[in-house]
Amino acid sequence: MATTTRNEDNDAGVRPQKEGMKNDDGENSLVWVLAGQSNMAGRGGLGSVPGKAAWTADSTRKAHAYGALGPVEGVEMLLTDEKGSRNGWCSACEPMHATVDINKVCGVGPGLLMAKNFVEKTSKRVRLIPCAVGGTSISEDKAIAYSARCSELFANFRRDFGTPSLLILAVVPIGDALRMPFLPQVRAGIEEAVKNDATGCSRIVYVPEGAQIRADGLHLTLESQALLAQALCSTLLQ
Repeated sequence: MATTTRNEDNDAGVRPQKEGMKNDDGENSLVWVLAGQSNMAGRGGLGSVPGKAAWTADSTRKAHAYGALGPVEGVEMLLTDEKGSRNGWCSACEPMHATVDINKVCGVGPGLLMAKNFVEKTSKRVRLIPCAVGGTSISEDKAIAYSARCSELFANFRRDFGTPSLLILAVVPIGDALRMPFLPQVRAGIEEAVKNDATGCSRIVYVPEGAQIRADGLHLTLESQALLAQALCSTLLQ
């Protein structure tokens, strides 16, 4: 984002600058890993141009009005280039996943808005690691095994971070049944994985009532990402 070229469809007009890089050790910061698929990477706030979703002048103004683009005082992100090289910490701005979820038009996800709510309520600092990638389809076989795959993912995160009690917030997705035919199995799989988590350190987060999906039948709107961010923050603070 700061040191790479992005096409204008993926540019919300907010770019972390090289001089904004942070070199402190972040000792007093909480670190959140934003893992998942396209709704975590973010498609909220995008407008439409013929044949595709894109950042437009109107959609950018709306996202700014929501405070969804950043920067946010007390919130940083790990800057990664399109080759996966980590370049340090900078002020967090959307679209955070533009150099992670490459070859797609990234918009607003729940991560920055969640962090914004959190720092306003706690005065703590937050560091975000964007690593969600969209475009992975879920076959029937994968849907049936979703609970076991989630449990394995939880265990891998805790092992890799060396933190057996690592807190995981698992979002139960919503979507159009025609576009997501195996959604019930996926939702049930996530719920089962959290219920069976022996550590007791995972939490279910439901997309709040009233949330809406974009016309594509898959992705949360800007307003719905804001609702999800509030739900995530509330769960974290419980």
